[in-house]
Amino acid sequence: MVRDVSMTIEELFRENNDREWVFVSPGGNQGDSMIYAGARKLADKAQLKYKEISIKRGQPAPQIDSRKIIYVQGGGGWCTWWNWTPRMVKDLSEKHPDNQIIIGPSTVAKQNWYIDKWFPKRKNMVFYARENTTYDYMKRLGVTLRRDHDTAFALEKGDRGLTPLLDGNPLKPFKLAAIREDPESPDSLPESVDLDYYDVVIDPCQTKNWGPLHLYATEILTNRSHSAILGAILGKKTKMFKGSYHKNKSIYDYSLKQMGVEWID
Repeated sequence: MVRDVSMTIEELFRENNDREWVFVSPGGNQGDSMIYAGARKLADKAQLKYKEISIKRGQPAPQIDSRKIIYVQGGGGWCTWWNWTPRMVKDLSEKHPDNQIIIGPSTVAKQNWYIDKWFPKRKNMVFYARENTTYDYMKRLGVTLRRDHDTAFALEKGDRGLTPLLDGNPLKPFKLAAIREDPESPDSLPESVDLDYYDVVIDPCQTKNWGPLHLYATEILTNRSHSAILGAILGKKTKMFKGSYHKNKSIYDYSLKQMGVEWID
């Protein structure tokens, strides 16, 4: 069993690199792919022995050897809008009561009835929050809690794990407004935002040219957390504002502020 001590994800991997791991992802968009690529980088640095599987929406959890540690990739799926990650984790937990389960750095919406219904309450599970709001909120469940940055922050410009995500058609330089058009969209944009200033206004996760949209942008305005993370990694002038709940501001305060990203109220 993973020792009950405070440690980063990388430290956790190093401490347990004598064990076999299974990395489980719940699917997701291009931003989620950054999370998975960052986790691979940390695992490879720690010389971890692992295989990867994806359990997509509605699929049952497969059988996994009880001696293996199950690592569920982090993310923002712990909410009613996406309504899959908690269900997947509960299924994994019920089918694998003897496996140690680690939940990678994640954000949880403060939806008590939903989290109470779906979050497995078990001793051999560790939950990593990727910011302080989730960390404080999850204390109410009595789960073993840890705190670390979103694994996408492990990536650096030029990393082989990041390069495939940047593939696509090259573009002429432009100013990008990467605005959500999904259930996490806010009701309104900040008053200071002038979309006419930007050459391209788009939800990048709704396109196949996601990588180049960030790579060739001269500056980025966004309310997508991983557009802001990628902008910071690429050294772009990046501004960020809220989504529909605390996620963006919480990740900004815990991680992105120190990387020079600007917050807009």
